[in-house]
Amino acid sequence: MPSEKKVKDLMIPITEYSTVPVDALVQDAIKMLMGALNQSGAHRSVVVVDEQGDVMGILTLRDLIKALEPRSLDPDAVRGSISWLVENTDPGVYPEGQFTQRSKLEAKKTVREVMGKLYLITIGDEAPLLKAVHIMLQNNVGSLPVLRDGKLVGMIRISEIFQEIGNIICAPEGG
Repeated sequence: MPSEKKVKDLMIPITEYSTVPVDALVQDAIKMLMGALNQSGAHRSVVVVDEQGDVMGILTLRDLIKALEPRSLDPDAVRGSISWLVENTDPGVYPEGQFTQRSKLEAKKTVREVMGKLYLITIGDEAPLLKAVHIMLQNNVGSLPVLRDGKLVGMIRISEIFQEIGNIICAPEGG
């Protein structure tokens, strides 16, 4: 029986992944992500790096969209309350033109100001795929930076793991 693949076998090499400096403007990261989304194997995040090229975090589509959320909403009052969202049609909560205005305002911020958690969850390139699955599920993330000797070498995404599951399930018996 052949040995199972490791993270390094499925990861996207960092040279093929979008990176953005931590002090870049959000609008630059958005342009980068829009370009990546239009390619096959679309990336839905960019790796944020410091001046030395060390990984600072991941900037996701969710981070960018979350920055638009109206600050006036009380998260505790709204959380888990779909009825509140459905019933609240007060135009003062969602004023006309606010989406465009907030989008333009957020675009002028730095990546550092809008990226997600500053602690970064990573995985080693020699790790088994099951460990990657566990880390992704436990931390509710869809991708992980892959390190070799403390340096970023790639990204592994849930989509590559799913593709590998498909390859295993759909492989001919005995193959």
